[in-house]
Amino acid sequence: MKQRNKYIIYGAAWALILAIGTASIFGFSHFRNQNRVLTQIDEYIHELSVRTSSHVSDVFSDKESAIASISYLYGKGLDSDDPDLEMLGRLEENSGFDWIRFIDPEGTDYTSEGPLADVSDRDYFISGIAGNAGVAFVPASRVNGQKLVGFYAPVYTDAVPLEQNLEPVGVMIGFIQQSTVASILETNLYDNPVETVVFDHSGAVIGRYASQDDPVESVDYFASYVFESDQEAFFSAVKNGTSTRFDCGGDLGRTSGYVIPVDGTPWTLMQIYPPSVAQASLAKSDKDGVLYITLFAVLAGALAAVGFILINRMKRMEIEVQSHQEKERQEAARRKDLDIIQSLSTIYSAVFYVELKGDRFETIRFDTNASAGDLGIGQGGKSAVTLEYFANEFVMPAFANDFLAFADASTLPERLKGKHSLSMEIQADIKKDGHPTWLECAFIPAKKDEAGNLTYVLFGVSIIEERKTKDLEQKESLQKALGQAQEASKAKTTFLSNMSHDIRTPMNAVLGYANLALEHIDEKEKVVDCLEKLRQAGDNLLDLLNNVLQISRIESGRSVVNARPCNLRDVNDSIVVTFESSIQSKNLHFSYRSDLEHPNVHADATKIRQIITNILSNAIKYTPQNGAVGFSCEESPSKRKGFIHEKIVIVDTGVGISEEFLPHVFDQFEREKSTTEIGIEGTGLGMAIVKKLTTLLGGEVRIDSERGRGTTVTLDLDLRLATPDEVKAISQRLPASKGRKFAGKRVLVVEDNDLNAEIIKQILEARDIEVVRAENGEKAVAMVGESAPGYYDLVFMDIMMPVMNGYEATRKIRGMLDVGKKHIPIIAMTANAFDEDVKKSFEAGMNEHMAKPLDLATLDEILAKYLLG
Repeated sequence: MKQRNKYIIYGAAWALILAIGTASIFGFSHFRNQNRVLTQIDEYIHELSVRTSSHVSDVFSDKESAIASISYLYGKGLDSDDPDLEMLGRLEENSGFDWIRFIDPEGTDYTSEGPLADVSDRDYFISGIAGNAGVAFVPASRVNGQKLVGFYAPVYTDAVPLEQNLEPVGVMIGFIQQSTVASILETNLYDNPVETVVFDHSGAVIGRYASQDDPVESVDYFASYVFESDQEAFFSAVKNGTSTRFDCGGDLGRTSGYVIPVDGTPWTLMQIYPPSVAQASLAKSDKDGVLYITLFAVLAGALAAVGFILINRMKRMEIEVQSHQEKERQEAARRKDLDIIQSLSTIYSAVFYVELKGDRFETIRFDTNASAGDLGIGQGGKSAVTLEYFANEFVMPAFANDFLAFADASTLPERLKGKHSLSMEIQADIKKDGHPTWLECAFIPAKKDEAGNLTYVLFGVSIIEERKTKDLEQKESLQKALGQAQEASKAKTTFLSNMSHDIRTPMNAVLGYANLALEHIDEKEKVVDCLEKLRQAGDNLLDLLNNVLQISRIESGRSVVNARPCNLRDVNDSIVVTFESSIQSKNLHFSYRSDLEHPNVHADATKIRQIITNILSNAIKYTPQNGAVGFSCEESPSKRKGFIHEKIVIVDTGVGISEEFLPHVFDQFEREKSTTEIGIEGTGLGMAIVKKLTTLLGGEVRIDSERGRGTTVTLDLDLRLATPDEVKAISQRLPASKGRKFAGKRVLVVEDNDLNAEIIKQILEARDIEVVRAENGEKAVAMVGESAPGYYDLVFMDIMMPVMNGYEATRKIRGMLDVGKKHIPIIAMTANAFDEDVKKSFEAGMNEHMAKPLDLATLDEILAKYLLG
């Protein structure tokens, strides 16, 4: 019994000693595991910081390249010292920046809408105008107070600055706002946001992607969480652009972070390992340690219970447990390595683990939008075989050889020395459907041996089709914008050249005949002849001005159809009357036929008159003496209910148009050389206006011509029939009052220009009308208000006047309480002659609209309507 108790005591003692020793060993192991976890966190945050810094550097480099391209395109498109705001707007649409600005040499920055602010004291302007390019931080915008990051480059014109030693004509700068900077810095780990901040050398926060929403302006906020022992190194790294590791803590728990410079900028990047992830890793280590201690405590109790006789078995179990522990440790370390690798490669659609010496290829991860089959890469195997198969079967032939050289494992360690990664873009038919997809492939260092030799790399593949397509579209858009700018510049040069000639010709006649009239002032016949020719030259000049303005308004979309009830036969008759003298002077055989069963239509008579006038004018102009010109208008049923089809044909036996020039007959400023050689004047705008107005009215125009045999122009229009009420209104219009007298009538002329006022005064007084003048709208309102009802029979109202314009003056008169005054006829008499001007006049309350220069026939018709009607 004693011997048995002895063995029990010895066994229990040995079991207790063994249990205490085992607990101590595992306690020490637990301590080592915690240190290993912290070390792995440090390694991970360093690798993550390096990767993020490289990403930010690449994005900023792309932005600098983009602003350099925009600066080049803008400079090439400039043809004067003034900023080209239209081209600036087109370039901004596809620039990839939140805003772009052009800064002139005086420091005024421009948007596409005009000048914005004076930035002559900004560092980026001073550097850019000196010929430098770079990136700048703007703590507070002078426009909206926002923090901005700007990428700037000098703007040159005509030549490469390094070859020609040119001075910049300005600075182009592209801005990105804080939300855009935050998206660039965005980094997440296991769905936890990683605190990522970029500082300038003074410690100001340039941009931030944060786990909290509180605003932070400087590095001092973060320094308050850094352990005191690391604060000096932390501040030094931010100020001097160097790297350092630091420990930090606070309400959320202990963790660590890194400061690292951003290549290509004077700034540094800071990242802090998410405290929640660090705590989870440490908690897992603690949990494992407690589990091990509990397990061995139970085992020790069991050993104490069975006694010394189980010592040998305990030793064997201890060996087995230690072996199991080592395997667990190794597996945990491997899983941790894979976790780190997986986190580092979150920007890729798929990541593979490549063992260089062992030629092993293993799949690590795929995102939800890609699979191994989608990317044409197997799940594992020999890396050389897998990558060669991918190159031969999926990579497009144009990229295959370059990809094989890129994936050569024997040269990878040397090519990766001192680099964070190697990448290339390729096209691959990953779905084998004949449609290539853009991919980005990258090799990233993953693990080195004790001698520092690279043994493992990551192979990342990402589908970048959307980004690549956007880049290509942006490039195409910029090229298109450049082409449009160059075409606009060419068109502007052509326009100014043509206008210079076409304006000077009639202007020379105006001045010449005016001088001749003054020199022969006593010779009545000579003076009359000079005045008649001067009037003709003035008409030519007015036609040119009207044509240019008409083209401009049509192309800008401001010319609209102003349809009203009219008699198409009367329109045609009035056109023929206009050309009677020209037809007689050239002794032309002229035929005119207007077979219209329904002449009353609802249409824009002004535009129809202009179309027919331009065509008929050309027919008469280009038909020689004793030739023939025909003008016919025929009606036929329309396919549209309530409409009629009008076919207008103008034919001549003139010089005709060559087959080569016929396709260009509707181009602006285009005239066939043969017509200019025989001395026929013209601007080359008439047929361009015909085409544009016909299209605006929904019609078609065709030209058939042959050199030396004449021309036929056919115009097809669908016009809405006038209603019975509209027909009645047309028939009640009064005839013109040419030659009539208006004795006893008093007219108020509101005109600020003395010369124009004198002209209309003499014209009206020649018709026995008493004329009273007001110099502006305000005075006119006062004169009407102070007069007795019926004192003024009519008001001619100018529009553009100082003090008060014609629109406002008309509204005030229409608002008077006296019925006799508020309903007085008011006629717009203005140089604002376009459709929208007419519309504004009627909206203001005016009865009619007359355009300057005054047409006396129209004036007499209006006088008859309102003074005799």
